[in-house]
Amino acid sequence: MTTTQFSELRSLEKQLQENLRAVLPESLHWPVQCAAKEGKLLVAVQHAPQERVNQSLVFKVLEMAMRQEPSIQAWMARSPDLYAVHFYVRRLGEIEPYGFYRMAWDSVFSSDGIASAPTTGIPPFSPSPAIHPISTDPQSDLPESPALASPAFLTVLPTPTDEPRLEVVDVEATEIPVRWRLPWKRVRIPRMVVAGAIAAAAMLTVGGTYALTRPCVVGRCTALDTAQQLQTTASEKMTAGKSAQDVVAAYESLVEASYLLARIPSWSPHYEVAQGLLNTYEIDAQKLERVVLAQRLAMQAAVKSQNPPHPLSVWREVQQGWRAAIAQLENVPQNSPVHDLAQYKLKEYRANLGQIDLRIRREVEAQERVTMARKAAKEAETRQSIAQSDEGLERIRATWQSVLAILAQVPNGTMAYAEALQLSELYRPQLQAAEDRLRLEGQANNRYDRAIALATAAQAAERRNQWGEAVAQWQLALAQLQQLEKGSTAFERGQSLKASYQAALTNAQERLRVSSALQAALQELDPLCGGQPRACTYEPVDNRVQVRMTRAYEQALDQAMANSGAPLDDTTRMSYMNPLLQAIASVGEFSNAPIELYEAEGNLFGIYDPQMNGFVPQLNR
Repeated sequence: MTTTQFSELRSLEKQLQENLRAVLPESLHWPVQCAAKEGKLLVAVQHAPQERVNQSLVFKVLEMAMRQEPSIQAWMARSPDLYAVHFYVRRLGEIEPYGFYRMAWDSVFSSDGIASAPTTGIPPFSPSPAIHPISTDPQSDLPESPALASPAFLTVLPTPTDEPRLEVVDVEATEIPVRWRLPWKRVRIPRMVVAGAIAAAAMLTVGGTYALTRPCVVGRCTALDTAQQLQTTASEKMTAGKSAQDVVAAYESLVEASYLLARIPSWSPHYEVAQGLLNTYEIDAQKLERVVLAQRLAMQAAVKSQNPPHPLSVWREVQQGWRAAIAQLENVPQNSPVHDLAQYKLKEYRANLGQIDLRIRREVEAQERVTMARKAAKEAETRQSIAQSDEGLERIRATWQSVLAILAQVPNGTMAYAEALQLSELYRPQLQAAEDRLRLEGQANNRYDRAIALATAAQAAERRNQWGEAVAQWQLALAQLQQLEKGSTAFERGQSLKASYQAALTNAQERLRVSSALQAALQELDPLCGGQPRACTYEPVDNRVQVRMTRAYEQALDQAMANSGAPLDDTTRMSYMNPLLQAIASVGEFSNAPIELYEAEGNLFGIYDPQMNGFVPQLNR
C-alpha cells in the first residue's frame, strides 16, 4: 500500500466516524477502521463490550455515507480495483465480528445506472430484520480470507471511555438520520438517459444480464411491497405517540421506502406505480423534514455543548444551533401533522437556548472580571514602585485585595475560571508583599517618630539641667534609630539623625559626670563650711564649685595669728589656712570637680584642679 492510499483510508475512517457521530452520539468513542484487500473495502466499527449497538442503524448510516458523501464517492471512483464493500461490527477485545453487511456496489457512485464492477448479487441494505436480516454468525458472510482478524486491520484497541454526559440533551433525537434528506433525488435518472442506457445494454450480453438483475424486473416486486409496508409503518408512527422519536422513525421509514422505489428501473412493469408512490412519499417526508432537521440541529448543538467549559466562540456556535433549530420549528405550518409536536419542542428548545444565553452571559462577565483584575493589578504594580507614604501603601494593599476579590467572583464552569485561579496564585504573593511592606513601613515610621519624641524630651531635660534624664532619653532615641528596618523609607531618614543624637548623648553624659561631681563636692563642703563661725559658703557655677570664705572666718584667722605673736605674712597666713585648704583639696579629689576658693572680698585665693591633682594658690597680695 502506498503512502497516498494509506492516507486516503485514514481520511475515509475519519469521514465515516463523523457521519456515525452525527446520527449516533453514543458512537463518540467507537473506532472505525478501513482496509482494502483483494478488491474489497473492509470497514469495521468497534465498541465497548458493555454497549448495546443497533447494528441496522450503524450499517444504514455507513451505507448512506458511502452513497451520498461526495468526497467518499470521489475516492471510490479513483479506486477501480475495488468491487465490494463489507461492513462489520465488533466488540473491543474480541477477535471475531458479530455483525456483517455486504453493501450493494452497483449504485454507489455510478451516475448512468450501469455497474462499474461486478455486483455481489446481494440486495441493498434495509434496516428491517424481516426483510434483510443481519447475520449473527461471524462466519456466515465473512470474506474469503481472514483479513479482518489480522493485526494489520482489527487490532485490539483500548476500551473507550464512558460517554460524557451532555449538559443540554434532547433524548428524543438520538436516532436522527443526519444526512438522509430525501436521498432518492440523487439516484433518480432521467428517462432519456435510461433509454439510451437500455439501448446500449441491449447490444451487450453483460448489459442484458444486468438489466434482468435489477429489482422488480422479473416476477414479484418485493421492493414495492416493502416500500408500501414502510409507508404504513410511517403512518402508524405518526398516529401513535406524536413524539419526536415517532417523527424521526416515520421519516426514516419514508426515506427507506423512497430509496427502494427509486431503485426500481424504468423498464420494470412496476415503474409507473413506483414513481407515483415515490412522489407521494416525497411530499409526506417533506412535511416532516423541518422537525427532523430541527432535531438534527438540536442534537448537534447538544453534543457541541458537552464537557464544558468552552470558549465563548463555541457557546455562540451552540447558540446559533439552537436558534436554527427553533427557526425550523417556527416555520412548521399550522396544518402540518407535526405542528403540535413542533410547538411542544419549541418550548423545550427555547428553554435550552435560554440556558445557553445564560452560559454566554456568564462567560462574558467572567472574562470581563478577569480583564478588570488584570488592569487593576497593573496599576498596583506601577504604584508600588513609587509609593512612600502610609496612605499610598494602604491604597496598594487595598487594590491587591480588590484584585483577588474580583478573581474570586469568577464562577466555576467558565473558561475564565482556570485563568482566574492562575492569576490568583500569581497575585496572592503580591498582596502578601504589600501587607509586609505596609507593616514594615508602619513599624519603621513608629520607631522614627518615637526617636524624635525622645530627642525632644532629652533636650527639655538638658534645659532643666536634668542630665541623668537627658542621657536616658538620648539613649532610648538612639535605640529606636538602631531598630529601624532596612529597606524602609524611615531607615534613610534615621541614618541622618544618628550622628547628631550620638553627639548629644556624649555631651549629656559629660554634663552628667560633671553634675554628679559637683553634687558630690557640695555634699562634702556642707560640713566643712559649717561650724561657728561659719568658715565659707559655696555654690556650683557651670562645671565648677565656687567657695567663698566668710568675713567672720577671716577675722577669726587674723585674731589667731595676732594672738600667736607670729609675723603677719603670707606664709603664716597659709599655715593657719592649711586645714581648710587640705579639706577643700580632699573634696575636689573625691568629687573630681574643680573648686575655686575666694576671699570674703571676692578675690580669688586659689583653685583646686583635678587635672593637676593639687591646689593652686593665687596669692596676689
